[in-house]
Amino acid sequence: MTEKFCPLPWIIQAIRNDGNIRACSNSHSSISKGLLHKADGSVYNAGVDNLAEAFNSEDLKSLRLSMLENKTNPICARCDREDAQGVRSRRKVESENWSQQFTIQDAKAITSVDGTVSAMPIYLDMRFGNKCNLKCRSCSPTDSNFWYEDHAELWGQTSFNDGNKKINLIREGSKLVEDTEMYRWYENPGFWDQMFQRLQNVEQIHTVGGEPLLIDQHFTLLEKCIEMNIAHKITIEYNSNITVIPEKAWALWSHFKRINIGASIDGVGRVNDYIRHPSRFENIFNNLKKIDQSPDNIFCWIATTVQVYNAHHLPELMKWVVKNKFNKVQRFLGMPILNCHPLHNPQFLSTKIFPTPVKEWISELYAECNIWMEENAHLYLEKEWAEATVLHVKEILSAYEAHMQSEDLSNLLPKFMTYTRGLDSIRKESFEHSIPELWEKLKPYTLP
Repeated sequence: MTEKFCPLPWIIQAIRNDGNIRACSNSHSSISKGLLHKADGSVYNAGVDNLAEAFNSEDLKSLRLSMLENKTNPICARCDREDAQGVRSRRKVESENWSQQFTIQDAKAITSVDGTVSAMPIYLDMRFGNKCNLKCRSCSPTDSNFWYEDHAELWGQTSFNDGNKKINLIREGSKLVEDTEMYRWYENPGFWDQMFQRLQNVEQIHTVGGEPLLIDQHFTLLEKCIEMNIAHKITIEYNSNITVIPEKAWALWSHFKRINIGASIDGVGRVNDYIRHPSRFENIFNNLKKIDQSPDNIFCWIATTVQVYNAHHLPELMKWVVKNKFNKVQRFLGMPILNCHPLHNPQFLSTKIFPTPVKEWISELYAECNIWMEENAHLYLEKEWAEATVLHVKEILSAYEAHMQSEDLSNLLPKFMTYTRGLDSIRKESFEHSIPELWEKLKPYTLP
């Protein structure tokens, strides 16, 4: 594998929650948002366009060729940035995940001189709209329709931007709804006709949302896989807030080769509840324990978005994972203690906004955590897991310290406080009460 190679452009078809097709989810951080364009400059959309054509769009063909030549491509800006900081980028994760099935040699063998491939995608990234039951502080209306009311009150706007599109919100009864059908792109029968034809080749389906376990169309897809007698060869992967796991999910999952659940948890107790409103950590923990005792084909990890509100809290979350001695959560080959990813947007929630003394305080907490793990991990975990955990903790904390220190965005601290105070007022919450240890460190920089 070369430094810039990633298997995704050869194996994945990635569909945003508005139906637009892109290179992969991480490419959304690039200037082009990773969107795949037709000859007339418009963006391929799964609701109306040919999926096979999109898979050999000029954008993807160019991306493949640049990877084979080990050249940087603007679409991969996020992974380039994270690799440079020592953060475990998606490029590294996917290269490891597919190393036994698809290598750079395989890519060269099926790629024409212009970047075209004749193979069908074996990996689907499906996002059926933005229906969700949470309105996380690190999220927005683009990924959660539950955000609409707070967005309008916070910013005084009944519209928001999703990519290059302006979405207007209108009052329908007692709630705000979008005035467009773009988040219902999947209602087009033509899409399903194409999708069902392509499922025979699929080995893995990644589904997000919104919250995928609340979206009926996700269950339609699972049911079709079972009906076609192909579920036994397919891995289903989720990013889920696991606040609700319907009974029918357990029944459908039993038919599949493997179920991977990335449980979105950003902290323990009040920290998680403050960030991921209106979730309750006790409920999440109970569902996590159900997953931990689930059938053998179900696996789980904790997916944490590292941001202003929880950067200092990472050590406590890591210790909590270790102390709970899970049977399955974070407990399979190669899995680190946490699956973290840094928040890039909005920038005023990035850990880079901390003043230097606060960054130094967080660095001290990370150093203390490393010592704690060296001295205590073996009390909770078997020897090999304890040793691996100590190494993983050091690697993760080192990477996120480097990410935090890589840029000074402390000029955005006032915008962070305006945003935080605004949501506190709307949601009847309190930064000081929910995360007092961080508030005390930031208070000198936020008060006149």
